[in-house]
Amino acid sequence: MYKYLKINIILLVFPLILSAGAWAESSSFDSDAEHKVVYDVKTRSLDEFSSVMNRISFLTTRLGNDPLSTSIVVVLHGDEIEYFAHDKELEYEGVVRRTLGLTMGETIEFRICRAAAERRGYKPADLQSFVSVVPMADAEIVQLQFNGYAYMR
Repeated sequence: MYKYLKINIILLVFPLILSAGAWAESSSFDSDAEHKVVYDVKTRSLDEFSSVMNRISFLTTRLGNDPLSTSIVVVLHGDEIEYFAHDKELEYEGVVRRTLGLTMGETIEFRICRAAAERRGYKPADLQSFVSVVPMADAEIVQLQFNGYAYMR
């Protein structure tokens, strides 16, 4: 009986293994489609923010850097806001340079929550000019989702 149970398990599991391989092959990427993504970013450390930037950079490489077909909006409302403050320019020069570089292809845009910035003591004039300031992160994310943006955290 044990021998038959073993065979039945193999017969049940084998098609699942084959279908998993087929799924991986069929999940091809459509590079000609329009891609719109909104990242909801609220980090607590430079390492965590760097990890998010790595993911965004990799996604941009995967989607392509064509502003006509790709749009990535990064909404910031955590401790990372201070990286973009003029009074922290020297301390976070590498982060600012990297983030600015990501915006050069015109597919990535950074937006900072005004409410979160003000809670940290920053006004829009205190922040780097290449980041937009929006009234509220949550409202911005919801609006982008209504406009067809896929949500990423």
